[in-house]
Amino acid sequence: MGPRAARKPVTGRFARERLVRAPTHPADRTVAVFGARRGSGVLLTDRLVLTCAHVVGTDSAQVAHSANRDRNRATVAWIDHRLDAALLLAHEPVRPVAPARLGMVSTRQAIPGCEITGFPRVQRYGPDRRLEADQYTATVLPLAGQLRDLLVCELDSPPAAGPDDEPPALAGLSGGPVFLGDVLLGIARQVPLQREGRRVEGVLIDQILTAEPLEGAYRRADTQLRAEYAHGNFPKDWQYEAEYAKALGVAYRRTKIFGLDELSRHDSEWDLDTAYLSLEAQAEAQHRISQGSPLPQRIDALLTDRPRVLLRGEAGAGKTTLLWWLAAHASARTLADDLAPLNGLVPFVVPPRTLRARGVTFPGPAELWSAAGLVVDAAPEGWAGRVLEAGRALLLVDGLDEVPPEDREQAHTWLSRLLARYPDTRCVATASFRRPGGSCTARRSGCSSATATAAAGSVTRRASSWTSRNTPSFSSGSRCGWSARASRSSPGTRPCPRSAVRWRGWNG
Repeated sequence: MGPRAARKPVTGRFARERLVRAPTHPADRTVAVFGARRGSGVLLTDRLVLTCAHVVGTDSAQVAHSANRDRNRATVAWIDHRLDAALLLAHEPVRPVAPARLGMVSTRQAIPGCEITGFPRVQRYGPDRRLEADQYTATVLPLAGQLRDLLVCELDSPPAAGPDDEPPALAGLSGGPVFLGDVLLGIARQVPLQREGRRVEGVLIDQILTAEPLEGAYRRADTQLRAEYAHGNFPKDWQYEAEYAKALGVAYRRTKIFGLDELSRHDSEWDLDTAYLSLEAQAEAQHRISQGSPLPQRIDALLTDRPRVLLRGEAGAGKTTLLWWLAAHASARTLADDLAPLNGLVPFVVPPRTLRARGVTFPGPAELWSAAGLVVDAAPEGWAGRVLEAGRALLLVDGLDEVPPEDREQAHTWLSRLLARYPDTRCVATASFRRPGGSCTARRSGCSSATATAAAGSVTRRASSWTSRNTPSFSSGSRCGWSARASRSSPGTRPCPRSAVRWRGWNG
């Protein structure tokens, strides 16, 4: 890709968090592909590359990113010469990017403000013709390609013209992504001879999603295939989601303990990554698939295959803390293993108790961003509705049991209608054993029920983590006593006596 100025490497935890949490600009997903021809491609994940079949040509290819010195070897995971599309699986991660948002055009109106990026011939420079990415603004014309099932784009200005004996200026752009904001609509395929080179025809994501091997390729890459509808261009949405994610992190990445005089005000506030206890949950009788008493599952596994869950447990079991933890990590795309499919969803935290204290009714889509009282500007008009419509919402309802009896029918109506209107919304609601009202509301809204307790192994591991990260606050004797009590704790018990420590946010 050419020489680059040396940069001081970023190492340690900060490097990992910066790489994963920082929003990926669509242009940063663009790669050069070297197969039968030189072309372009787009990173769907850190290893999956979508490009054109005529660029690949063979069973293998090489992929290069402008931020890397070396090329990555890749094999063909799927190819369709009729569509002129191919999916490459790189042997090593190309760049640490989150899974791309895939958008199916769902409008007949022209969509301005789209971008096409790639490595066309006209952008090469130097005596050895090194590659550099280029980008073009364009308008997507859904009607122009409707009968041929093509993605048709009109460039805002014609490309540079060259001598007739040279290849077209846009040669090498094949396979380049067409983005609407941060949503991938398809890839460029060819430039028709007519219309002064301003038309670019491509392959729609809709066509690619119908390929049966595609989902298998995603599974082999340990990634869930997920798509959404694209109705138009809303440029403020992408920037706002980044700010909203930061606000969620500020609000929910720290927790506070009180009841220990040895802790200063500063030391009593801990990072939730340190303080969080994983939970175990057991499906309740009416939701068991098989006969007999099922064993408790870690909450990670429970939430994987249940899109709507009511989590019940004793006060202090960790239900509220779980919702905080999910909100912070899903928005930051830092969930791992079984919970990784929640990465990139937009969490909406709705605490009925707090709403009632503020004199606010149950929020409609337009009020969801403000329900938790986050420190963030007002959302762009219609933003939350678009998130819900796309199936990218994670609704976290904290404490349905705390709704007064006279408001429970209203709560049921609110939750039922919201989930019926947006059926692809993931939902986790919590309720305490001591008040049955919240459980009835959630069940009538289609949520499956589970009983939560603290995972014994997690209690021991986190107790050790707390004490090792907060050594100035405790004597060695008290640290040993705390760890010993924690290691003897059984599921459902607290890591230390209730009289010693109470957790804000663990109150059901």
